Amino acid sequence: MTREELENSTIKELIEAGEIPFSREIENTDRASFAQLATDIHSMLIGSYESSSIEEQVTDIICNLRHLCDAHGIMFLEMNSQAADHYFNEILNTED
Repeated sequence: MTREELENSTIKELIEAGEIPFSREIENTDRASFAQLATDIHSMLIGSYESSSIEEQVTDIICNLRHLCDAHGIMFLEMNSQAADHYFNEILNTED
């Protein structure tokens, strides 16, 4: 899929086209694909899609997730700790 096609697609269209795997049993490669899509969309929304590296894109989305937590009174560090627990559970309990 080209960047132009991604920019002009809806999530539903991407799922229907098979660009986003959708099944009851999600593997870690699927999770990485979902995160890539979220990062790409976020980067498009803030105007850095064409000009930033994946490292910069990940940093930007994590920063904005911190802002989201602040806006909802959620402790980011607690969410980050829970996310790490989920991550280690996922990588230790799959053959992906």
